[in-house]
Amino acid sequence: MKVKALITGTVRKAESKIEVSIALIDAATGTQLWGDEFEEQSADIFLVQRRVAVEAATKLRGKLTGQQEELLARPPSQSAEAYELYLRGKGALRQQTRAGNELAFELFQRALKLDPNMAELCSGTGRVLFNRYYFGGQNVTYYLEQAEKNYQKAISLNPDVATSYSGLAEVYTVRSRYEDVLNLGRQLSRLKPDDPEALVARAAIYRLGCLPEKSVPLLLRAIELDPANESAASLLVAAYGESKQLDKSLEAIHSYQRKFGATTPSHFWSGILYQELEDFEEAQIHFESAIKQRPDDHRAYLLLGILYKQVGKVQKARQAWQMGLQLTRQALNASPEKRLLRGRLLRYYSYLGDRRAARREQNRLLKEDLDGGMYYVLGISYAALGETDKAVLFLKKALHAGELCATSISKKDGLEHLEQSSGYQEFLKERSAIIDRLREHY
Repeated sequence: MKVKALITGTVRKAESKIEVSIALIDAATGTQLWGDEFEEQSADIFLVQRRVAVEAATKLRGKLTGQQEELLARPPSQSAEAYELYLRGKGALRQQTRAGNELAFELFQRALKLDPNMAELCSGTGRVLFNRYYFGGQNVTYYLEQAEKNYQKAISLNPDVATSYSGLAEVYTVRSRYEDVLNLGRQLSRLKPDDPEALVARAAIYRLGCLPEKSVPLLLRAIELDPANESAASLLVAAYGESKQLDKSLEAIHSYQRKFGATTPSHFWSGILYQELEDFEEAQIHFESAIKQRPDDHRAYLLLGILYKQVGKVQKARQAWQMGLQLTRQALNASPEKRLLRGRLLRYYSYLGDRRAARREQNRLLKEDLDGGMYYVLGISYAALGETDKAVLFLKKALHAGELCATSISKKDGLEHLEQSSGYQEFLKERSAIIDRLREHY
């Protein structure tokens, strides 16, 4: 199915009125199929939405069924003010900053007082709380629990909100509940089998559930239906890369950059892909570009340091890791409870060969109730320190705790010596068997 038409137009708010100019454009010829102008009171924003949707759909499809008209007539909220606050909150979330996250929370809470049963607000609140978990600070476990509750409430209020499923899947992934993740994708496929937003959500769920190859056709379909869908284009890069279709992943990232620009995440993915393809010079260019765009990102220096070491630039590798270590310490001072940062601190100590500091962090973690993700970090730490048997032991612990996706070592980890270990090869076979069972079932 090709894109038949595009809707374009302008919206202007003038005092108590909303003025809308809309046009339906034939995608093949560029000619205007239909156009109109609307002027309504601000309180009637949903009436404007319905008029635009019904007339555009009628022009494309002809006469609508009663069910289709009923669906289009259903307002997204009982309050125009709540809906406006929700849209402003979504915009704040796109900033991907702590300040933007807190502004979104404030806007969503104001909107919930006006419409407590708006599923999108509950889903948005779930996203804010999950982001708080990742940003760190006090009560991070509480934020994770509350994010799950808000996503579940959103689904119970309206099972058609696709982002609730993908958001809940992220929560389940952090908790290593992979079968629960994939079950969410199954639920979503039954509800909205050919909606672009639902297709992207299902694709994200397959990636989180360690079946990235199953997300590829969903993303291609979403892009076919909505060529301007940035989320689909970005996820396609990752899905191809994670399913080892590296050439297609490079094609996808070039397509993404032509449409949406050379963003920092796209530079990261390019660096990782070229590193896997052993084009280390090109990989270095992209990692350095990513750091130039975002010099305070403590994660980037780990990857750059590994790359430098692979090409024999040992001193530059140590300098990169030292910079990453310094930034991680600063972030940890601001968020002392965030275990993810402590795990990254351990990785920097281990790659730098600082055994004393690494042992201190390892022992601190081992006193805690660990999840699969932290067992994986311990495995990486021991591998970087050259302790292969312990590395395999903790990678197996990670696997048995439900951590599937991250436990296969790649060139970006710089730990190829593990491949010589018979224990690691046995571990990979066990991991593949688990993923194969998931693939057959889901």
